[in-house]
Amino acid sequence: MKYWARKLAGAALAGLLLGAAPLAVSHQAWANQVIQATTTVNVRSGPSTGHSVIGLVYWGHTIEAVGPSSDGWTPVNLNGRTGYVASQYFTGGSTSATTTTTTGAAGTATTTAALNVRSGPSTGYSRLTTLAYGSTVQLTGTTSDGFAQIVFQSGTAWVSTAWLSTTSPAAPAPAAPAPAETATVSGQMQTAADLNFRSGPGLDQTVIHVIPRGTTVDITDVSQNGFRQIVRQNRTGWVSQQYLVAIAAADPPAPAAPAANGQLYTTDYLNLRSLPSLQGAVVTVLPKGTAVTITGAKNGLWQEIIYQGAVRWASSDYLATTPPVVVAPPSLTTTPAQAKELARGQVAARGWGDDQFQCLVSLWERESSWRMNAENPSSGAYGIPQALPAEKMASAGSDWRTNAATQISWGLGYIAGSYQSPCGAWQFFQGHGWY
Repeated sequence: MKYWARKLAGAALAGLLLGAAPLAVSHQAWANQVIQATTTVNVRSGPSTGHSVIGLVYWGHTIEAVGPSSDGWTPVNLNGRTGYVASQYFTGGSTSATTTTTTGAAGTATTTAALNVRSGPSTGYSRLTTLAYGSTVQLTGTTSDGFAQIVFQSGTAWVSTAWLSTTSPAAPAPAAPAPAETATVSGQMQTAADLNFRSGPGLDQTVIHVIPRGTTVDITDVSQNGFRQIVRQNRTGWVSQQYLVAIAAADPPAPAAPAANGQLYTTDYLNLRSLPSLQGAVVTVLPKGTAVTITGAKNGLWQEIIYQGAVRWASSDYLATTPPVVVAPPSLTTTPAQAKELARGQVAARGWGDDQFQCLVSLWERESSWRMNAENPSSGAYGIPQALPAEKMASAGSDWRTNAATQISWGLGYIAGSYQSPCGAWQFFQGHGWY
């Protein structure tokens, strides 16, 4: 887009954000009709620019109106929540004006990614649920503008045909992410550190991957809670804005690593970070007993480390001048078959049925093959439930390292508190590869 065109588009959007006078006659929309955005529009919690922004509708996208327009604002359905948009920036207001419905053969299909189930045939309709990769759906034979109608609960719903296959996948695989909603790229910036690429604007959001320092990323004009929305590898996500800088004219030469000034040993599994804080990206995890080269520089409780020729940081609380005594994992005293029988009894004692036990068998078979001394050499996750850190299981008993029953008791407690049931945990694992 030319510079003057970007300025005009930005001015139009700024007029919306600042509550400028309407640019066109408001369109009236009625309940349960689909309207289409003519530019990128804020969805607000109430019918005025004084209310907070709770989402965005991008140019060309549709959304479901849930009531008539009033005073220039239209109530809409935003993922099950009522929001308000400026009516003047939408066209349509008809449930069938822009859709083409066809009828074909009914049958079954399989999802080839995690797939949103919606109340109508467009992304403007509310999301009812998300199907895991490899789920089987019953097709009614009706399609509309790239969406297929399926049998859902006691009625029907719609899914995108782009993520359906009429043949089952050859083998189970981790769930692939659904394509991100289209975001408008407004420019580029560069990462000033190894930077977490997150699914949402907050430190509690899932880290998709780590973007290396010096990477050029596509940015949007959307920011929230100190995070900036970016588009990377055809996916929309968020990064901490304080670590984004303007693109340098030329990459400066990498500074030479400082001189070594001693050696320390890790006393437990230890995160090496890019910065001397918990906000620094985790570069790698060092096993217990690893010798590390230090520079002698400190930043509070953080020790500067030289790792593979680069400066990293580690918590001084987990470093010592002498190597720790590394306890070898105990020999296998309870077989996987015996562990399953112990688990069956504990599952029944919690009031869960055999269906929940079968979900638990599948979950822990993938995690540890039901071996009580299973240990992940990279992360330190340990035992039948693969607790991380392993010492968490001490809350269930001091013999957590050698007693399968203690490990199972802790694992079932964790599952009940986080996922309500083993089947809940197993469903989450199938979609994410961890639980």
